[in-house]
Amino acid sequence: MKKFFGFILKLCTVAAAGYGAYYLVNKVKAENGVGEDDFDAEFDDMSESRPAPKNRSYVSINVDPELKQKVSKEVQDVVSKVEKKVEEVKNIIGNNDNAQENVPEDREQDEY
Repeated sequence: MKKFFGFILKLCTVAAAGYGAYYLVNKVKAENGVGEDDFDAEFDDMSESRPAPKNRSYVSINVDPELKQKVSKEVQDVVSKVEKKVEEVKNIIGNNDNAQENVPEDREQDEY
């Protein structure tokens, strides 16, 4: 029982010290005029003080004609390579339509 009351006394001491520190910090903030409201109010004033622009100008993107031609040529090369590969795959698939017929019957199929 003595240990229990000792624990309660220590718990109350820690709680009182915590509350005292909290009270002291709030008192100092109030005296110095520092608080969360001031911080938020400072940013609210900034957004209200600037008027919205009427005519917004955008940055124009100037592309070099030589670079544009080079890129379009490279894109066309890639497209033609992809088309060739697609045709090769179609030919491979077309040639393998009979592949299932060539599999021996005694071979078991893998189940996944």
